Amino acid sequence: MKDRQAKAGAKGLLRALRDYLFSLPTVHRVWGHTDTANVGVLKLNQNLGFKVEGVLRSYETHPNVSDGPRDCYIYAMTRADWLELKQRGEK
Repeated sequence: MKDRQAKAGAKGLLRALRDYLFSLPTVHRVWGHTDTANVGVLKLNQNLGFKVEGVLRSYETHPNVSDGPRDCYIYAMTRADWLELKQRGEK
């Protein structure tokens, strides 16, 4: 139960942050990255409307996972994507 509440809280927080950023007239794109093994974060961002744009190969070192650099997904949303989400009634 706590795990589900934590996921719902994270989703609400990220949705609020995304919406705040796009409320600023100078923000036209919001992006992020996550380790390719972090499927939970990737799914969360996809559920909020972010799109995977590619893989950054050997991009970042995560000492708690491995000694060498790891691949990361890069995902993003443009203002046009966000406005389309709002018109469709949000995700």
